[in-house]
Amino acid sequence: MKMEGYNIENLSIYITNKGYRRFDDLRDKESAAKAVELITKAVESETLERLDAFYGDMEAYYISIYMEKSCFVLVIHDEIKGMSYNYKNLKYKDDKTEVALAGYYFPKMITCEDKETLMDIIIYFFETGSINEKYEWYGKRD
Repeated sequence: MKMEGYNIENLSIYITNKGYRRFDDLRDKESAAKAVELITKAVESETLERLDAFYGDMEAYYISIYMEKSCFVLVIHDEIKGMSYNYKNLKYKDDKTEVALAGYYFPKMITCEDKETLMDIIIYFFETGSINEKYEWYGKRD
């Protein structure tokens, strides 16, 4: 996981946890580093409830993360291509049993239970604005 060279032009982040924070239009590495530090602490302490990060004026690319304890759901949207990508948990294959996270229900097959994987996906998104090809994803047209 790289921790430098954030692709932060026109990136806005909304974080919901016990200490709600909002970072608008991160344009420098210092602000991005603070956001990553806050997110890392929230993930480690299991206080992150939801994170949304948006690229561009029309929300062309964005990531949404829902968390409860150490279970996460990640969705990356590409409005240009009209595609959404859900992290594919190979452990649960096609298990559609619903899991409640941050007031929403998701099939178990798209949950992530590994904090390092979650942070790797978040950092990669901050650096590139896209999905991390190192992991498998379910993709669907919006």
